[in-house]
Amino acid sequence: MRDCPFIVRRVAMVSVLSVALPEWDELATRLSRDRELWPIILLMRMDEMDPALASPEDALLIMTGSMLQMLELGGPEAVLTSLGSLPRNERNDIIREVSGSGFPAAETLADWVSLVGRPARHAPSPPSARPQLRVIRNDQHQPARKKGRHR
Repeated sequence: MRDCPFIVRRVAMVSVLSVALPEWDELATRLSRDRELWPIILLMRMDEMDPALASPEDALLIMTGSMLQMLELGGPEAVLTSLGSLPRNERNDIIREVSGSGFPAAETLADWVSLVGRPARHAPSPPSARPQLRVIRNDQHQPARKKGRHR
């Protein structure tokens, strides 16, 4: 499981173990000190966790892991689209946090930095912040007259 480069697959493997092993709860408690597997366990359990009870460190791991999973599943377009609705400062903070997180998925984290981290510095504004083009309907258009040809 540690050698698998994909977070999504690692979460699936841990999920299978959680069902198959009768001693799973005890093992999960011991793994809370494992810097490589604990983030994966948190991602597997995030739907059953109360966010208010998560430590700030665990909450950051869950947010980071979720963003990296989105990158694995949907590519940089999905991530940038998801982040596009946030204010620019907040979006850049999230990109910085994930980029510097040291999350235990080296390949996916490197992809994040190269595909999301760099382009995000110059990410396009959300559509509502872009200037609106003036549309001229056909019935409002006045063609220019050519000189010298009158009927």
